[in-house]
Amino acid sequence: MSGSTIAESVPAGADVVPAGTVSVSPADSDASCRLPVGLMFASAVVWVLFSSVCALLASIKLHSGAFLSSCPTVTYGRLYAAATNSFLYGFALQVGLGTAVWMMARTSAATLRNPIATAVGAAFWNLGVTIGVCGIIAGYNTGYEWLEFPGQAALLLFAAFSVVAVQAQIGRAHV
Repeated sequence: MSGSTIAESVPAGADVVPAGTVSVSPADSDASCRLPVGLMFASAVVWVLFSSVCALLASIKLHSGAFLSSCPTVTYGRLYAAATNSFLYGFALQVGLGTAVWMMARTSAATLRNPIATAVGAAFWNLGVTIGVCGIIAGYNTGYEWLEFPGQAALLLFAAFSVVAVQAQIGRAHV
């Protein structure tokens, strides 16, 4: 041995790829993420708009108690809880999940193994948020700030997150 290190034997600027694998282009990586990440981001936009409407109605209700007083399901407490939980679970966590899935694929120069299953997990996440918000509006909440979703919705969110986490695994294209 001449005392050279491994770093000296690799030409400068060359990509080091493990044997038996092929590096995936960023366009292929983005294409594999398009469906689940697009679904998560589009749904997040809908949830942030819904949250804003609920927050606006809660603010009006707080300052004018007679506003919508004939409807018992539209109280300040229910509207505020629906606004905060739809913002957290419908918008913030979905944007975070979508960004994490895209970043994993992009930074590892790989594609998603199963983007359809990841999109199904995202759809079930939205179903869980919908059930949770409807439960809050109907009066079935836990009473803990930011955790007001009923138990059924929390279980569905856990299952949907598990599907997204397991199915969003990254796999390199093998030769």
